[in-house]
Amino acid sequence: MSGSGEDRMTVLCVDDDEAFLELEVEMLELRADDVDAVPVSSAPAALDVLAERDVDCVVSDFDMPEMTGLEFLEAVTERFRRLPFILHTGKGSEEIASEAISAGVADYIQKSGGAEQYDLLANRIRNAVGHTRESVQRERTEQWYRQLFEQRIIGVAISQDGEFVQANQKFADILGYDRSDVVGMTAMDVVAADDRDRVARALRKREDGEVDSIHYVVTAVRADGERVDLEVNGGRVDYGGDPAVLGLVLPVSEHARVVRPTVSRGVRDDLRNAAAAIDATDRDDHTLDGAHRAVERALDVLGVDSDPPAGDGTATTSLADACNAAWSRFDVGPDANLEVRADAAVGADEAAVAAFVEDVVEVALGRWPTDCTVVVEPVDGGFSVRVASPNVRRQAAADLLGADAPRLDPVTDVASRHGWDVMITTLGPNTVEYTLELAPNGSVS
Repeated sequence: MSGSGEDRMTVLCVDDDEAFLELEVEMLELRADDVDAVPVSSAPAALDVLAERDVDCVVSDFDMPEMTGLEFLEAVTERFRRLPFILHTGKGSEEIASEAISAGVADYIQKSGGAEQYDLLANRIRNAVGHTRESVQRERTEQWYRQLFEQRIIGVAISQDGEFVQANQKFADILGYDRSDVVGMTAMDVVAADDRDRVARALRKREDGEVDSIHYVVTAVRADGERVDLEVNGGRVDYGGDPAVLGLVLPVSEHARVVRPTVSRGVRDDLRNAAAAIDATDRDDHTLDGAHRAVERALDVLGVDSDPPAGDGTATTSLADACNAAWSRFDVGPDANLEVRADAAVGADEAAVAAFVEDVVEVALGRWPTDCTVVVEPVDGGFSVRVASPNVRRQAAADLLGADAPRLDPVTDVASRHGWDVMITTLGPNTVEYTLELAPNGSVS
């Protein structure tokens, strides 16, 4: 059971000696600033408390009138299987200690004079709670992995030192292999020759921890020799105690290649708002009918998830101009600043670059950025967008996987339509940085 915070611990102290109980609570909180101690003077009352609130650990006396410490332990274990239970008692004997350990007590400490016993007790509490939390997290992680690899919606594989060590059935089906045959193969065995250097570089960056996550579109070769374009989202994980890469894979759908007008999510929102505003007018007034039909046609053509399509690589735009165009779409608040460290000629359409920058800022800060600095600068083969602010919505950028099912990183839509690679190169409580590498036919100069 969890306490009030990630590091704090709520400890239920149970003892029929109210004078000692008051001292125990006072000393624990005085000598352990991560402990919130809750006093209860009987085991039955303690069970009522446990039914009503979250507790991380129970510290109980042994010799109590209504229920002994071991009887109380049995009742707690029956209802709250994972809750650590420590006996802190003046009844010291090897027989009691042995019986307590056999019954499943997390620890056994004999009461003594002096404040040092509370330092010892606090350490034992930390150890017991830490062990329980690690065990729960390990089981949750194992369950998550089982669910992830059992689902057949998206291909999932883990690679270590370039070799697949785990893969689900969907991943094997995408590549046309038996699942058992995939394990032991290398990424280079299934990637088309012209993409191998790029994939090898991406795997190295993730395994070495240079980037938190990466997104790219790659051409793979199936078992029957057919080439297939795959959208890959990957992040660094630990597997068997060593660094590995978890990859989520889906074939690039045909509709993703349909050429549509370039449009950012801000423009789409404006169109939706315009349609809603027109609908809210007096429909007996037909002067806005033409505008309404135009907006509806635009929404129909663009689609709710439309973003820029892959271009032919011939367009060139100023990085500064594209960033300023993106910034102008926001309702900027106080102390919000955009810095383009150096202008560069980007081998891509201006609207596409602007849409990507806009998406990064919106994912991190929302539509009303304030108290932030957005820094854009050219890098080898692309450019980076760094958002620094106490308002960074870290969870929006951090998770490649949702709580219930895999999902793609929210800024990859624009990039995937262009064949661009996207990496989260920095991620912290107040900072997120995306680095975009252009497709082979793009350039930055």
